[in-house]
Amino acid sequence: MELTAPVAKADPDHAKTRAMRMVRTPYPAIWVAVGLVLTLVAAIAVLAFVPWQQQITGYGQVTYLSPMDRPQTVQAQIEGRLVDWYLPEGAFVSRGQLLGRLAEVKPEYLDDEQLPRLRETLVAYRAKRDATQKEVAAYGAQLGSLGQSRQNAIPASERARQQAENTLDAERQRLAVARKNLEIARLNFERRKALNAEGLRSDRDLELASQELVATQRQLEVAKATLDSAEQAAQAAGLRVGQVTADTLSYIQEVQSKQAKALQTLATTDSDILELQIKIANFEQRIQQRSIRAPITGKLVRIRVVGAGETVKPGDVLATVVPRGGKQAVALFLNDRDAPLVSVGRHVRLQFAGWPALQFVGWPSIAVGTFAGEVAVVDAADDGANQFRILVVPDKE
Repeated sequence: MELTAPVAKADPDHAKTRAMRMVRTPYPAIWVAVGLVLTLVAAIAVLAFVPWQQQITGYGQVTYLSPMDRPQTVQAQIEGRLVDWYLPEGAFVSRGQLLGRLAEVKPEYLDDEQLPRLRETLVAYRAKRDATQKEVAAYGAQLGSLGQSRQNAIPASERARQQAENTLDAERQRLAVARKNLEIARLNFERRKALNAEGLRSDRDLELASQELVATQRQLEVAKATLDSAEQAAQAAGLRVGQVTADTLSYIQEVQSKQAKALQTLATTDSDILELQIKIANFEQRIQQRSIRAPITGKLVRIRVVGAGETVKPGDVLATVVPRGGKQAVALFLNDRDAPLVSVGRHVRLQFAGWPALQFVGWPSIAVGTFAGEVAVVDAADDGANQFRILVVPDKE
């Protein structure tokens, strides 16, 4: 036997309404969403008028824009022993003011009379130079006289040689005439001898012809002797021309050699004078470097060498002088990623260590405890550690 129970029929409209109620957004969430959207829209509207700019951070220290206004160290210029120090730390000094004094420790500078002796040596060298200059001038005048004498002696010897040659030519002509006369006298004697043998001429004519022949022979001998003498004279005149030329040239060369030696002595003396002048100038400069003076006007701080008798070396820092006044600046260091964002003329805000500050990136004008600055210098190269230095000066505005 089967039992049956009545089955209730489902209402489809009621089921749909219940499902919609289950997935419907609650009213509070709607108001929250509307509020968030309105807040976002308002924030976007406000931020559209905010002067946003890129923010980077750098660290540095206060300095001065001009290198001459920055703290300067007082350094020892020479090696020496500290004798006196005249001013205490914290005193105000003027540029060039005497701060202390050093004494020499090197043996070559211990003689106090060295500088006067060097100056006396310089006077002696200058006197030697003046004497050598006069000697050179005297040799020059002597060379001029020798040149003039040579110009006169050589033509005179040439004229004497020409005269001797003319005399030689004349004697040669006389010898030729004497030979001709001898030939004529010999022929005349032979003819009269033949005529005398034939009885056509007397013995007296033959004797006269013989005497004439003998006289003509003597004239020929005299002409030969005179010619030999003229030849020797002409040869001697020719040798004299060469001797005069050689002698005058030798005298000139000898004087030129003496003048060259004098010029060499003069050049050596000038070199010694120049070297001595440099030595004196260096010595005078070293005497000045024994005095320790302030490089700039300012306040004397951080005296590092105190007490008489301490020895210092060149370059040792004795103290520091902080200048008074000058245009201050801040040296900041930026890394290589931030440096391209900075250029000369950009405005920045500075915050100093120990100074309470509240920085607003969007509103620099309302920043608290910060100081306005302007970029004055941007280094073109890094410091070797990818850090770029910039100099910031107080903003003029």
